[in-house]
Amino acid sequence: MATQDSPNLYERLGGVYSIATVVDDLIEKLFAWLPAVPHGRANVRYTIGNEEHRASGSGYHDHNWGDVPMQTLMHNWYWARASVGPYTIIASYITATAAYGYETQIVYMLAKDGKIIADDDAKVSFEMDRVAIDGKTGKPVADVTRYTFRDADTRYVVSFEREKTILQAIFTDRMPFLKRIVARLIGFDGAYHRFTGKVTIEKFERGLRVERFDDRAIWELMYFGKARPQGVEI
Repeated sequence: MATQDSPNLYERLGGVYSIATVVDDLIEKLFAWLPAVPHGRANVRYTIGNEEHRASGSGYHDHNWGDVPMQTLMHNWYWARASVGPYTIIASYITATAAYGYETQIVYMLAKDGKIIADDDAKVSFEMDRVAIDGKTGKPVADVTRYTFRDADTRYVVSFEREKTILQAIFTDRMPFLKRIVARLIGFDGAYHRFTGKVTIEKFERGLRVERFDDRAIWELMYFGKARPQGVEI
C-alpha cells in the first residue's frame, strides 16, 4: 500500500481509470475491462521448500466482466502493461471474431508522474515485426509489438521486444478428457502466451527524440480462435 505522502497511480487517478467495452447493440452482448490499479506497489511473500522469501515491486490489477463468453466477441488480443522511468503504459490490441469482420480495437493509456498524458485510441497505431509461428501452439507470435501515439508535433512510441516466452498454454490440454474431445469437435483452438523482454518508451517533438526510457516488462497474447492464414493480420 502506498503511504499518504506517496500515493500510487490508482489513488492519483481517483481510483478508476477507464472501462473498455466491446458491445453489440442489437443483441446486447457486452465485454468490459477495468484497470483498477494501473500502477501500485506489490508486496509478496512466498516459500521455496522451507525457505521464506519476500519481494516488492510494481503491481497491477484489473477486472473483466460481461454477459457473454469472451470467445464469442474476440478472436485474439495482445495485452501489455509496464512502468518505465516516470511513465506507466497499459495497451491492448484486440481483434474481434469473424462475426464482426475481424475488426480491430486499440485500448491505450500512457501516464507520466501519475498523470494521464495520452489515452485517445483514435490517435494510436499498432504494428508487429518479426512474426513467426509458435512451435507448440501453432499461433503467429511477434518478436516486436509497437504502439505509436501521434498528436500534432508530439509522438510517443512504446515498443515491446520479446526475449523469452515464459508460458505457452493450449487450453484443450487442460480440459478433462470428454470436454477435450467436445472442444476439438467444435473446433475450439484456444491458446495463451506470456512473454518477457524489453520495453522502450520514446518521445518525439517535431521529429526529434527528446526522451527515451527502457526497462523490463511482461506481456501476453491470447487466442480464442484458430490462427488466420499467413499474410492476414491477426
